[in-house]
Amino acid sequence: MEKTLIIIKPDAVKRGLIGTIIESFETVGLKLLAAKMSKPDLEVIKNHYPGTPEWIKEMGEKTIASFKETGADLKKQFGTEDPNKLGQFVYERLIKYWQEGPIVFMVWEGPNAVAISRKLRGHTIPLLAQTGTLHAQY
Repeated sequence: MEKTLIIIKPDAVKRGLIGTIIESFETVGLKLLAAKMSKPDLEVIKNHYPGTPEWIKEMGEKTIASFKETGADLKKQFGTEDPNKLGQFVYERLIKYWQEGPIVFMVWEGPNAVAISRKLRGHTIPLLAQTGTLHAQY
């Protein structure tokens, strides 16, 4: 048995998708062990995303790869192709994003819970998410 943390971020909470998301995880056979809605403190958010130079660069490189995969113009949208600058932008945007409203934190359990949750969630960029995943649908 594995446990995994699933976080419903402010945009999904605002759109009233909490029940739909919970139902999706229950439908694939995972068991909800705990859930809490809160607006996390800045320190909680910063602890979730390490913001180290290595992490920043990795996020920038992932952003570059995602833009290449979608064919979008990275330089036009962000004004740079530097992985460190892009990663810093992503980090700062995540911090701001988490502060936009309440978040739902959930712990789910089941065999292969991590892999199942990732597959159900889909790619974090909706355009790249497989049809039927939460990110593709919502």
